[in-house]
Amino acid sequence: MAVTGHKIYIVGNIAYIDQIVDSGQAFQYEGLAKDCLPRKKYVDSTEFSFSGFNGLDETKAFPFAQLKDGNGDAWADQATFEAWATSNLGKSSAGDSALIYEGYLFQSDTDAPTVEWISNDGGITMSYENAGEYAFNKVGLFDSSKTIFECPPFIDTDGDLGNSAALYEALAPDALMFRTFKIVTLWITQANNVLNKTYFKITIKP
Repeated sequence: MAVTGHKIYIVGNIAYIDQIVDSGQAFQYEGLAKDCLPRKKYVDSTEFSFSGFNGLDETKAFPFAQLKDGNGDAWADQATFEAWATSNLGKSSAGDSALIYEGYLFQSDTDAPTVEWISNDGGITMSYENAGEYAFNKVGLFDSSKTIFECPPFIDTDGDLGNSAALYEALAPDALMFRTFKIVTLWITQANNVLNKTYFKITIKP
């Protein structure tokens, strides 16, 4: 009997890892999804270990290439698997908990915005797109049907009123683009140099 891969999936609130074998009986490991976590030794690792699965050696390394979804199909790529794992494992109610990212934005000239994170950054990076247009970036994270961007009106670097709005579908699902506006008495303009410790919150619904 040879093990050719492993399926990882969730049914209800239970997470499972099933061996895929070419013959004979396959082992199955299970645990409460809220207690199960994937782990990588290095940031760029292509191998994972898992904790919280009953009977599974937590030091065992699983090459990403051998991990499959619940149907036994290969994941589209490692980023897709990691996004699924982040959304479904280690939650108090697996599959039902939204991801929340929040912090304060700063931006000047034609530089990408910087973020003072309140939450974990979740591996999100920032980019400059056009004047007054910027993006949060992480592969596969920003499904336009599940993403909510909140940024209340604020006072900009010149003391004028500012506002931001998301363009949910512009770069989805790999980025969330947003525009910033400067609001003066008789006009509104899309502009740089507006964000100055500007609060935002991104919610990714399950």
